This record gives sequence, C-alpha cells and structure tokens, in this order.
Amino acid sequence: MVTTSKIKPSQLTRVGYTYQDLMCIRTLINWFHEPEKYQWMSIEGNLGLGQVKSLDDVICFTASGKYELYQVKFTIDSEREDLRLDFDWLLKKKGNGTSLIEKWSADIEKFGTSSTISIAKLITNRIPDQIISNCLKEDKIDYSLIPDNIKSKISGQLGTEQKARDFFAILIFEHSQKAIDDLELKLHDSLVPDHASNESWLQLLKAIERWATRKNEPTPDGKIYLRHINEILSLGTRKTISQFFEIPGGYTPPTDDFHTEILNRTAKQGSSVISGLPGMGKSTYL
Repeated sequence: MVTTSKIKPSQLTRVGYTYQDLMCIRTLINWFHEPEKYQWMSIEGNLGLGQVKSLDDVICFTASGKYELYQVKFTIDSEREDLRLDFDWLLKKKGNGTSLIEKWSADIEKFGTSSTISIAKLITNRIPDQIISNCLKEDKIDYSLIPDNIKSKISGQLGTEQKARDFFAILIFEHSQKAIDDLELKLHDSLVPDHASNESWLQLLKAIERWATRKNEPTPDGKIYLRHINEILSLGTRKTISQFFEIPGGYTPPTDDFHTEILNRTAKQGSSVISGLPGMGKSTYL
C-alpha cells in the first residue's frame, strides 16, 4: 500500500502513544485557560474507574460532578482509503474479541441512567468515508441515516436497536484531526512564550509520558490537578535574585557627597531613582 506518511510503520505504536499524550496536553491547556472547568483529570485509566475499559485515555471530572470520557485513535496515514473512519473499522473484531463499538457502548452503559456522563468522545486523525460522512450531523452519527445492512450489524453486536440508537445519541466523533507534527507545534506555540518556557514545555511532555505509564501518578492516586500544571509551566520562568554579591576589583565608590545625599534621601518618605549608563556601578553601589 502506497503511503505518504513519514512515520516508520514499525514505530506506529510508539507514535500512537505520543499522539495520545498530545491530545491529553490539549485538554490540559484548555483547562489551564479555563481554571474552573474541571476538578481533576486522569490519563490511561490511571484513576482506576473499574467500569471504564476503553473510553479512558483521558478522563475529566467536571466542576459540576460529571465525567468526560475520551478515547484517542491514531492512524499512520489518514489519507489512505483503507484507513478511513468507516463502519468496517468500527465493527471489526478479531476471533472472540469485541469491536470498538461494543467496547465504547459497554463503557457508556455502565454509567446507567445516572446522567453523570457529560461527554463520551472518539478523537482521531482518521477521515470519514462517504458513508459515515452522509450519516454525520455535526459531530454525531444520526442513526436514522445509517444504511439498513449496517444497522443490522450494529444491532447484532449491541443486542437491540434501542441500544444502538442510545449509543449514537451520546458518542461524539472528533475526526480529521491534525497530523502529529502539526499538533505538537500548535500546542507548543499556544503556551510558549506567553505562558511557559521551552524548558517547561519539555517538562510537561515528560510529565504526561510518566503519568500515562506509571500507576497512581501523579501521587497519590493518579489524579491530575490544576496545581500540577501550574507548577510545571512555571519552571524556567521564575528566577530569584542572588543574595550573594562580589565587589569587582577596581571598583571606585561614589563621592562622599553623593553617598551622603543618598543616605539622607532614604531616611525620608518617598522614592528616588538612581540612573546612569550601563556598567557605571549602580547595582554594585546599591
């Protein structure tokens, strides 16, 4: 299969995880700009919500006490016809395994009718094929527009037609997302230099990678709070003034009259400015 992708096929899994990390960072950046949006977040099922098995790449707990559930799916070349967002991909299963639709539906069902799911979403760089494009209304698939032969396959996997209708009424499809290099550049530029340094950006990338691959990190329970993000983004932007000064050799102090005048001024209320050309010894004198 001809491909225009620059990604090595053998590294698809590695790049897929990086893409997932970047989508997590995108959510974190949105939270950074809207501090009241969430109470906490977790990534890669780190929180231990036992009922969520697939829609757990990113989980957000909103200020109103509801969950946002996200799964990120990356494909090596979104321009390839065989890698489109289509029903064959959504319904595909291996042996006794389950399809993506079955997995996502099971996650959503486990919340029952509690209305605690605010968002359930697939995020992918796959581009919809013509059939799904015809079924999409904004960011959801309209069940009534699905061809009958595909409806029967979906109902067969989910059990009933009503379950299929309920599923597509909830799941959001955020498709045709940016290529990984473009996404990383966009996220970097949204933070650096206005809100972070290059150093803190790199630290954020490493932190997300670690939190995604280690149990219960950040400690103690795998929940990410806004303070974690603020601490990382502030790295490299706060530098304290050194309290240790060395008088350079050859330094000549001000005249006695100048020094006396400065002392007299400091004894009074108000402020004064000592000005002079660079290198004249202002800081050393002070």
